[in-house]
Amino acid sequence: LPIGRPLSAVPVYENMRAVDYLITRPEVDAGKLGITGASGGGNQSMYAGAWDERLKAVVPVCSVGTYNAYLGAACCMCEVVPGAITFTEESGILALTAPRALMVISATQDAFQFSVNEAQKSLAGARSIFELHKRSEALRHVIIESPHDYNQPMREAMYGFMSQHLAGSGDGSPIAEPAITLEEPETLRCYPGDTRPDDWLTLPQFAALQAASLASQRKFPDTAAAMSVASDVLRAKLQGTLGGTANPDPATLAPADSTTSELSITPEPGITLSVRLPSAEHRGESEWTLIVTTDGLSADSTTQLLSAIQKRPEQTAGLELRATAGQAWASDRIGRAPDHNSAEWSLWIGRPLLGQWVCDIRAAVAALKSAGLDDADRLHVAGSGPAALAVLCAAALDRRISSVTVHHLPTTWVTDRPWEKQRLGMLPPGILREFGDIEHVAAMIAPAPLQILAPTDGQGNPLPMTALKTAFMATRRLYQDAGNAGMLRITGDGTVR
Repeated sequence: LPIGRPLSAVPVYENMRAVDYLITRPEVDAGKLGITGASGGGNQSMYAGAWDERLKAVVPVCSVGTYNAYLGAACCMCEVVPGAITFTEESGILALTAPRALMVISATQDAFQFSVNEAQKSLAGARSIFELHKRSEALRHVIIESPHDYNQPMREAMYGFMSQHLAGSGDGSPIAEPAITLEEPETLRCYPGDTRPDDWLTLPQFAALQAASLASQRKFPDTAAAMSVASDVLRAKLQGTLGGTANPDPATLAPADSTTSELSITPEPGITLSVRLPSAEHRGESEWTLIVTTDGLSADSTTQLLSAIQKRPEQTAGLELRATAGQAWASDRIGRAPDHNSAEWSLWIGRPLLGQWVCDIRAAVAALKSAGLDDADRLHVAGSGPAALAVLCAAALDRRISSVTVHHLPTTWVTDRPWEKQRLGMLPPGILREFGDIEHVAAMIAPAPLQILAPTDGQGNPLPMTALKTAFMATRRLYQDAGNAGMLRITGDGTVR
């Protein structure tokens, strides 16, 4: 996601490359190619069929519904098209197949997002485009009494449709499937056994190479003067990749008094959060600290953060970010991802969770600044783990934050291994392409005081001292050029580097 190449785009490209190969074969008629697949393969068929006009007949199976139906369902991240709901629905994708032939096969017992009714909504939207082309007969919907599958009746319907529209044979009625002897899976492998070539890459390794290429082309300010010129543009780019985070108007926030223990804030319509306030005896201090967490204000990670900044809970304000801790979605976790579903849904609407968390922090800052509880003129914001990244982004965008401490912050969005012990919500689409890496976000905070305590790699492991010495080089350069090197503190294993 951070390199701007969502996983859903990869198989589409690979299918188009397969077409490139097929049309070189002497036995293949390049004008008579079709594509079909079920579930994820059905989505690939829909997208490749929309993009590649060499595919004359397209049959997605048990995959077509509506994008809106994905919201609330647990689906594979490889199906997500970031921000799709902001500009189209599946009907628009299906319509791109016109005037070529399209048959959608649905199962009566499928999940809601692939259900017959949802598919009918998308087909209704696409039908008007087929009619404009005078190709109404080229659009069909076949409904099979079945669970999620690509069973024999579905395949037979596909045979008849492909024969009609590719070979000009028959009227599109199902064609009986002959007896088939299945190939052994091993005989179908491109690289049987352990015979993969030495330069074979996993997807994380491929992404890391792409990220390195982007980094080699990036021109990020390395002087305070250059940053002064570019800062507004860079903030706009950062805010854009975070989904256009809101900046709440403090005037809309209710005032409080010395008896108030927490503030209720509404970062945006439909979202209500509580900001825990310091105890009354600590409200007259000249600087407040806002602790931001995804684990909970009583979690071990919060305790460790308080210890690192030498504060007690009653001395700090506290904020639990949306869709986390006490507000976590009950069925959010899938596999090792604690926020799989909420992160997935946020991508569909073009508002990655990281950007939504930044919105929460900025709303809390506005509330604390306008609550009229004391005369504090400085606000220190601190967070650990996923919250650390949200705090860093919020401080890069919001100058009302006077100083920052981040604990267990990942040093980069680039890794050649899958992320572990992290949250999917920390991955904003396209940020490496449009803006830069985490060290560049940190550089935007200069010259304000910034502590980076015990940063980690993408797997959540503490950085070794050798890596710590070279971490955040872009951040270091900005602070040094501004003459504020002392305002940046990076520690690991208790040692400052």
